Amino acid sequence: MVDYDNIQILMGDIVIIWRDAIINQLGISKKDIKEMNVVLIVPDEFSESMVSILGDILLNEFEFKGIIIQPVSKLFGLFIYSDFYFNKKVSNFLN
Repeated sequence: MVDYDNIQILMGDIVIIWRDAIINQLGISKKDIKEMNVVLIVPDEFSESMVSILGDILLNEFEFKGIIIQPVSKLFGLFIYSDFYFNKKVSNFLN
């Protein structure tokens, strides 16, 4: 595990990882991202400033149309209806 002394370096690495996952692994184009909303699931332990920074990355760096920020503790039943789509995309990503 890497310890980060600088939040900007950490955020830069997150952008690189997310960009690879979204664009290269899932095959979502930059053009399509601008028409999509995103759900950011965050651990309850994350500070408000960290959540704000992550949301800012998704809205400004990736230019998603909108964002829902969901704490992990409130997830019960959230993906019941989208389970098939979610599992299909995740299995495609992992293979």
